Amino acid sequence: MIAPHTDNSHSAHSHRARTSARKRKRVGDSDSRKPLVHKGVRMHKFASRWCVKGMTPAYGPCTTVFDLLVDLETIAVYPGATDAHAVLLNADKITRLNDHLSDDIAVEVNGLSVGSTQPRLGLRPVQLPTAPRGPIELYAKRPLSSIQVIYHKNSLVALRETIAELARVLAPIC
Repeated sequence: MIAPHTDNSHSAHSHRARTSARKRKRVGDSDSRKPLVHKGVRMHKFASRWCVKGMTPAYGPCTTVFDLLVDLETIAVYPGATDAHAVLLNADKITRLNDHLSDDIAVEVNGLSVGSTQPRLGLRPVQLPTAPRGPIELYAKRPLSSIQVIYHKNSLVALRETIAELARVLAPIC
C-alpha cells in the first residue's frame, strides 16, 4: 500500500522556520540604531564587522573592532574591543585615515559627537625597542581616558587592509 502524500508545510521544522522568520528584525526597523549590550559592552547594531589584533604598549594582546553600522554610512571603532573608547566615524574620516595610513603620516580625526564629548581617533608611527621602524599606533582619546593599540608586521598589514576596505565600502558616500 502506498502512503498518502503529506503536506510538509505544517511540519514542526517549517513551523519553527516561519516563526523565527517573523521574529527577526529587518535592518531598517526603528530600533536598529539602539546599541546592543553583549557581555557588558554596549555596541551598535552592525551590518559588517572587521577585527584586527594588535598589542598594547606593554606587549599584551589587544583587538580593535570596526563595525559598519546598519545605516551603511557610519563606522564604529572599538579599540580594545570595549565601548569605553568607542569612536563613531563617518565616511570622510575613514578616507582621511586611509590616505594618511598608506603614507605612514600621523593623523587625528574627530569622531561624531556623543552627548557633550568629542572623541578623537588617531594613527601615528611609533618606535619600539624591538622594531625601530614600521609600527603604527592607533589611539583613541576621550576627556577622561585614552587607549593605544600598536600594529606591526602582519597586524599592520591587516590594519591597512581593513581601513582601505572600509574606505572602499564608504567611497560612494563621500
